[in-house]
Amino acid sequence: MGSNNRFGAQEKLNILLSSFRKDKKNQEVYEKAGVSSSVFHKWRKRLFAAALDALEDWNVGRKRKDFRSEREKELERKLEEAYERIDYLATELEVLKKKRKSMGLE
Repeated sequence: MGSNNRFGAQEKLNILLSSFRKDKKNQEVYEKAGVSSSVFHKWRKRLFAAALDALEDWNVGRKRKDFRSEREKELERKLEEAYERIDYLATELEVLKKKRKSMGLE
């Protein structure tokens, strides 16, 4: 079980926020939390990236940036294409059933 799975988002945020206190060193924080240095620093990197995205894209009257990953967007596009294909095939099946019935093949 990885360290990432032991903590929810709020717990991770609380751990990271405690590292910003002047009287705390990062090492003290991640050791007290029971996570490795690499996991702690990965969380920090993701926190700063998300904060930067939120601050860069925040304009009154504008929609916020789409935070889905490129992989998620690609999978959603493929899923939509699959649904369209299913709809097309279902329509074709209905047409063929009607033709078959009209030809007396049922």
